[in-house]
Amino acid sequence: LEGRRVNFGPAGSGSEITATRLYERMFGAAPAAGQASHLPDREALRRLLDEASIDAMVVVAAQPAQWLATLPPDVARQIRLLPLDP
Repeated sequence: LEGRRVNFGPAGSGSEITATRLYERMFGAAPAAGQASHLPDREALRRLLDEASIDAMVVVAAQPAQWLATLPPDVARQIRLLPLDP
């Protein structure tokens, strides 16, 4: 994710704060302003798949995330979920 265009969730949300702190712990610095976006999950997914205007998105949600579990199969096949490995 380092150096990529990543969506961290809506600005000021718990998801954005958690995702940004994880990024900082992983890479030792905050994401560059031009590489971070702050969109809601569904909009970020649309931009990831349809526009390729972001490279990845961090989803902070309880498992199973209902909106991910109900994605149409053709959409679900286009994404890869990476677990957080402490």
